This record gives sequence, structure tokens and C-alpha cells, in this order.
Amino acid sequence: MEKLDMYFCDVLGRAQLHSETLTSLVMSNCMLLDEVDIWARNLQNFGYVHNPQVVKLNYSTFKYIRRLLLLNIDVDFGVLLINSSNFPALVSLKVGICMNMEQLMIASNKLESLDVCRCKNLEYCMIVAPQLLSFTYSGQVVHMDRLVASRKLCVALILKEPYGGHTHIEKGFVEGVC
Repeated sequence: MEKLDMYFCDVLGRAQLHSETLTSLVMSNCMLLDEVDIWARNLQNFGYVHNPQVVKLNYSTFKYIRRLLLLNIDVDFGVLLINSSNFPALVSLKVGICMNMEQLMIASNKLESLDVCRCKNLEYCMIVAPQLLSFTYSGQVVHMDRLVASRKLCVALILKEPYGGHTHIEKGFVEGVC
């Protein structure tokens, strides 16, 4: 089996998935009451849409993940940290509708595409990704502490004022490293 899509599934205990051939996994709105352990060394694509029930993902085995989609997640301790140690093969990251995520910190040597949308508690970003070619952000204005990216970076911003005021849309290329 190379691809597995799980939608609206119920697991009462700990879920374990072991596969030598699985390359793509999508979990959407599953009711999981305990941890999910995924041991799939060839897994390259992982999509996760959170269900309101709390679940903890064991992401220590995601070292081959190339594309990661995280939607509707609750971030522990307010910080989402993505780095080359945890995700050395990651080239595409999409993060959306994150609860309690106050800081997004990325340090990745291979990341080429980053999409962040509707993370209403986000206040701070640090992105060090020298291969980053595409950055799309939709949400409130945040403090961008550092942005290191490719000289060919294309940026799309949709900035919203905190109380439903003016929306500013900007697209363009960034020359050089910011």
C-alpha cells in the first residue's frame, strides 16, 4: 500500500501504523483518543486536519516527509518549530487555522514553499530557509523577526487588521535576502 486516506475514522486507543511502502498519508477529522505512532520510512506526504478531540502525533519518524499539511491544529506551548533536524527532506509546508500558535519558527535547508493562513494568535515569525521560493501569508500583521530566503522569492500577502478593518493584498518578488 502506497497511499492511505483516513476520513472521519474512530480509534478508541493508541493508533499504530507500520509500513515499508506507504508514501502518502492523509488523516482528516478522525476521532483519536490517544497517540498516533507512524513508522513509515518512505512516507513523503502527510496531511493532517485536526478533529477537536486532542491527539498527539509522534513526528519523530517523519524524517522523509517532503510535503506537510497541518490544518486546524492546537499548538502546545504556543510555538510551532520546524527545522532540518526534525524534517530534513521538507520542501513544502502548509499551516492553517492554528489555535494557540503565537510563534512560528522555521529553520530549514530545503523548504521551497510556505503557506500560512488564518492563524489568529500568531504574533511572531522567524524564517530561515535559503531555498524558499514561495511564501504566502494570510492573516493579521505579525512581527517578522528574520526572513532568509532565496533571491527568487515570490511573496503573496493578505494582511487583515485585527477587528475586521482594512484588508491589504500585496504580491511580488523580493530581490536578495531580507
